[in-house]
Amino acid sequence: MGWSKKKKIIIYGIVALVVCGSVGGGLFYHFALKSVPIVTIDEDSPQKVVDNGEIDGFDGKVIILSTFRPSDVTKFTYYLSMIGTEYPIDATPPIDLHFRDVYTTDNILTTTESTFVVANVQSLTFPYRLRSGYNPEIYNGGIFIDANEAIIGNVGFSGPVPPPVPPPAPSSQPSVTPSVAPSVTSQPSVTSKPSVSPSISSAPSPSSPGPSAKPTTIPSVATTSSMPSGVQSSHPSVFVPPPGIVSLSTQLSGSGSYTIKGTITLEIVLRLVNGEIVETPSFTFQNIESPSAPDAFLYLSKDTGKDVNGAITISIDGASNGRLARNGNFVQDLDEEINLEDYKNGSFVVWCKRFGVYLGGGEITALLS
Repeated sequence: MGWSKKKKIIIYGIVALVVCGSVGGGLFYHFALKSVPIVTIDEDSPQKVVDNGEIDGFDGKVIILSTFRPSDVTKFTYYLSMIGTEYPIDATPPIDLHFRDVYTTDNILTTTESTFVVANVQSLTFPYRLRSGYNPEIYNGGIFIDANEAIIGNVGFSGPVPPPVPPPAPSSQPSVTPSVAPSVTSQPSVTSKPSVSPSISSAPSPSSPGPSAKPTTIPSVATTSSMPSGVQSSHPSVFVPPPGIVSLSTQLSGSGSYTIKGTITLEIVLRLVNGEIVETPSFTFQNIESPSAPDAFLYLSKDTGKDVNGAITISIDGASNGRLARNGNFVQDLDEEINLEDYKNGSFVVWCKRFGVYLGGGEITALLS
């Protein structure tokens, strides 16, 4: 083989190496190093159950839901939903639902109290968006009225339930008079001045329930004496979280040259799923700025170490393969049950899964009830 032929082979080999290296380098950068495109969004939260109650008078449940936009948590939109509803066969449509404070005693047809009316409720498609002006802090329940102005049912939500009247003491307990009388009768001066020191027999015994002597000062939960139909109010049927952790939150920050910003809040909320009210872990993302990295994922960890051993992967909806590649404000749920107590001393971790690198995160702060 002549030198000229060897020279050509060497040149061709060098060219092939350069071409292969360029192609391979490009592919490596594209699939391994290139940052994932980041989308900026600002969207409303999923609907959350804020009130619910069983209907008295006919079958069914009334549910109030709300949504909000994480960029402005002071503004809420409310929705009405009703499930399992079977109106009385003798009710004349249209049927209106009057929301009001169920703990006032005014007749719904003559009251001057504020009410919120949803007309023709039997023909609505649910969930039905309520117009502005609905306030769950004001309206603790509702009354159903048909076209003949007959009250056919009502519903009660959570609210300032009056304190219960203490029950009288059991009659089997010894009365107060025998146990105290000997000491009183042995002192004539006490019995000789009844106007100053009344005898023990004049004091109310446990068998006479003193608090019930003022029934008009504490209205009962079902203050329906002014309701012509006599339908009684239902007991509230709402989710009341036990004392403990209300939410977990963190302020994100980046590690090294990586820029990561925003607030994440985790809480347990109520969602209406296939006609059932279920507890659901939910994340609220506010002012998120995701890192410019090839394979960044978000994790929820029980400790504050800069790793993801035993941590839960939070797959971000709408992002490439669930990566942390969304900026802005959004809400999403976690598809598994967790106990907030387990993560009160933990952290959120942003981790490059491909290269096993800590990109940033933040320690968790627990809000207690």
